[in-house]
Amino acid sequence: MKKVKDRLFPEGERPIEIVLGENIERYFLQSDYSSLTAFANDLGCDSTRVKNVIEGKAVFSAQILQRAARLLNIKTIDLVEDWGEE
Repeated sequence: MKKVKDRLFPEGERPIEIVLGENIERYFLQSDYSSLTAFANDLGCDSTRVKNVIEGKAVFSAQILQRAARLLNIKTIDLVEDWGEE
């Protein structure tokens, strides 16, 4: 276990809010959405909330993660998979 900002993480794992933000941004940019506002509206929240999640400052509930995955035509697990490197 390693400690980051007073939190313990298993070796090789990064904070979930960073991973979620990177993945939502990656799949959003690959999607057919023309604006973050349109995506946020379909998600049922405002674009500021989505931006905060992308920046790693907030996280979505499990239900909103599932809705985001459906809107982005991916599986929910794709949003929590850490594709980055430490």
